[in-house]
Amino acid sequence: MQPEILAPVGSRASLEAAFAAGANALYFGLPQFGARAYANRFTLEETKEIIERAHLMNVKVYITMNTILFEDEIEEAYEQAKALYEMNVDALIIQDLGLLHLLHHRLPALELHASTQLSVSTPEQIEQLKKLGVSRVVLARECTIEQIKACVQTGIEIEVFIHGALCISYSGQCQFSALEYGRSGNRGQCAQPCRMSYTLLEDGKEKKNVPSFLISPKDLSLIHDLEALQKIGVASLKIEGRMKSPEYVYEAVKATKKALEHETITKEDDQKLEVTFNRTFTKGHAFHQTGKELMEMQASNHHGIKVGTVIAVKGKKITIRLIEDLHQNDGIRFEKENWSEGCHVNYIYNKQGKLVNSALKNQTITIDGPLHVKVGNHVKKTVDANLQDEVKSILKSYHRQIEIVGKVSCQGVGHPLVLELSDGKHTVRVQSQE
Repeated sequence: MQPEILAPVGSRASLEAAFAAGANALYFGLPQFGARAYANRFTLEETKEIIERAHLMNVKVYITMNTILFEDEIEEAYEQAKALYEMNVDALIIQDLGLLHLLHHRLPALELHASTQLSVSTPEQIEQLKKLGVSRVVLARECTIEQIKACVQTGIEIEVFIHGALCISYSGQCQFSALEYGRSGNRGQCAQPCRMSYTLLEDGKEKKNVPSFLISPKDLSLIHDLEALQKIGVASLKIEGRMKSPEYVYEAVKATKKALEHETITKEDDQKLEVTFNRTFTKGHAFHQTGKELMEMQASNHHGIKVGTVIAVKGKKITIRLIEDLHQNDGIRFEKENWSEGCHVNYIYNKQGKLVNSALKNQTITIDGPLHVKVGNHVKKTVDANLQDEVKSILKSYHRQIEIVGKVSCQGVGHPLVLELSDGKHTVRVQSQE
């Protein structure tokens, strides 16, 4: 059986992108109790509308209530869970063991998923969670393929992250943000200290010529390796990114769907994934990546894709030899070692000095850019204006279709004609009056 594709939703546009790209399930949070306190979140009224619409398309909706709760929040969390249950939510994703216990006893028919914040990596942990009524476990992103396989063999549904950000610690165990900045990751407020710049000391002295982003992992991408996860029986393939763009959601879901259907993931597909967001990609702990295979210590922000090199600078006029296409309104960044500066491409001049709205790879162009750019600087595209327009156009015009099976029958003369239509979940039956 093919695993579901589970898409992150942090905005209305991302919701439409997930539908259009073909996601089987969505996950998002409400204003309270979600581990992304700074994501755009939906109200209960909006959530009801989204659930009803998703269910018409056979798409499931999971709501994140995956923070650790204080004692005086338990009843309020229960009331929210009850309201979602009455809206026919497909499952809640939960970290707090007390809330799991409470919901299992008060709302036994409500489906409960154990959040990745619980750092589950062993069958023994799963056996304990089964006692709390958990029907699916979102494994820790630190699990190896062998650990994933062992967890699948417990018989419970297993959900695995296949694309997006990694934590330097086990998710749910890191206290760095809480201790240093008073913002707890377990309360949805992580300040991302792992993405900040640090100095490495040896015997009290600063080490020279060492990258400064010492604890910033690369982004995970297993889209080229889904067959291995499918083979061992993973039930759900989860994409991280509730705070990322609609283009990111669309391209990640689309590429995952192509991989599951054994279509070729092209170089263009890979570039679209990279330009929507990447800190360079790794296969992560699942495939035993360590050291430089796992960590990106040069920069902790979005890397984009390399599109060229600066070959001349005259004030703000910067001449670039392209290795990829560039368009007006693209976002680019100039980089050299530990320095970088970005801008949008407002004007492009061709070799003859004429204004153009795009340029092809292998051409030489001049643009107006920031000061301090030097010859030899790498040029990276971090925003693809054409891709943004393409996805916006798709979202305006798409109509998601559902496969309907119809059957017409009649027992013979003197009996009514009967029509049955089914989408696999709902069945409608009508018969003639005569």
